[in-house]
Amino acid sequence: MNNTKGRLLNIAMACTLVLGIIFLTLWIKSAPPTGTPRDSAESSASAESLPDIPKEPTPTPQIPNTLLEYLPAQEEEALKNDSTKFLQAYTQRIYTDPSPTSWLGRAKALATTHYADQLEQNYGGGSGGAAWTEFISTKSQTTLTIVELKVIRTDHIETGKAQTMMTFDIETTTGDGTITAAPLRFIKILSIEKTADTWRVASLDNPSGDPAYMPTR
Repeated sequence: MNNTKGRLLNIAMACTLVLGIIFLTLWIKSAPPTGTPRDSAESSASAESLPDIPKEPTPTPQIPNTLLEYLPAQEEEALKNDSTKFLQAYTQRIYTDPSPTSWLGRAKALATTHYADQLEQNYGGGSGGAAWTEFISTKSQTTLTIVELKVIRTDHIETGKAQTMMTFDIETTTGDGTITAAPLRFIKILSIEKTADTWRVASLDNPSGDPAYMPTR
């Protein structure tokens, strides 16, 4: 009798142990991996909390301007002033001049030696003819008005060479104020060179031609 109770007790204990092992195994398999949800949440939160890192802008390549380089304001002013003085001498006609080519001496004084010789060759000795006679009798004179003056080339500024472009009007009036020639617009490109402390004109391009009164030999 006692043996039978002992066997039953052992069987009950064995069954309880087996069931316990089965339940433990099933719980372990069904449980999520330790730390996975929290780690994932923290990673997501960290990613969202990181500030955007601005990207450095791609630098624009600097292409040197070979036509117009840095020009000090004082030098630019000198270029413009000397260009204006030459153009004033080159275009000015006034009835008090002793000859129709008196302007030539004024212009040559502001030009390089080579260009002064070229001006003399092109315009020296002109008589002016009947047009000059009428110019004197009506006490006429020309007036220069600068419309635009700009330095357009300084790539050889260090060697004393530059270019200016001038747009201007020429008007002719008589002694009593009558306009005998309506304002005409011209464009000149002056190549100028540094001589001592003065810029002198070395050549002159005439995209628009010369005023009609320019004397020829």
